[in-house]
Amino acid sequence: MFTELEQKRIEKCLLPLLKERTDAHVMSGGTVDFSVKGHEVLLFTKRPHFQDPTLEITLELAKFKFVRTTGLWNLFWQRANGRWQSYEPLSSAKQIETLVKEVDSDPYGCFWG
Repeated sequence: MFTELEQKRIEKCLLPLLKERTDAHVMSGGTVDFSVKGHEVLLFTKRPHFQDPTLEITLELAKFKFVRTTGLWNLFWQRANGRWQSYEPLSSAKQIETLVKEVDSDPYGCFWG
C-alpha cells in the first residue's frame, strides 16, 4: 500500500490529466478517473452506453504499478482481448510523472485511441 504522502503525490500528478481529459469527454457525458489498489494505479474512463444512456461503460486505459524493491513504476496498456501488456516504448521509470506524460501524449494510440 502507498503511504499518505505517496497517494497525495499520485493525485497531484494525475489530477491535471484527469481534468484535461474529462473536459474533452464532457460533451458525451463521460469522465476520466483513477483508482488505487495495493501498489497499482488504474486509469479509466466512464461514459454512457451509446445505445442505452442509462447504462454506464467503464474502459480501463492504463495501469501504473509500483515495485518497491526496485523503486520503479511500470506502465501497462490493455489489449483488445482484455489482457494487460507492458508498454514497450516506455515500460518503466523512476517517477510516475514520466509515465503519465507518456500516457497523455499517447504517441502510439494505445491509451486514448
